Amino acid sequence: AVCSAQNVQGYPTLNYYTGGTGPSLHKTEYTGGRRLDQMQSFAEMAVAPFVSHHYQMLFMLIDF
Repeated sequence: AVCSAQNVQGYPTLNYYTGGTGPSLHKTEYTGGRRLDQMQSFAEMAVAPFVSHHYQMLFMLIDF
């Protein structure tokens, strides 16, 4: 049920979700290579904006 709801037609299928839930949810299908270094590069790039934002928030809290 979950696979058909997300249009998964083959395996392995790697999807990355951002934006919360409901209409604001955004799905990105990973289409890169399957080697660990390729998937790691994608993961680091995908989370970089969120990690950067949280570090900035942390430093703001520490700085005050």
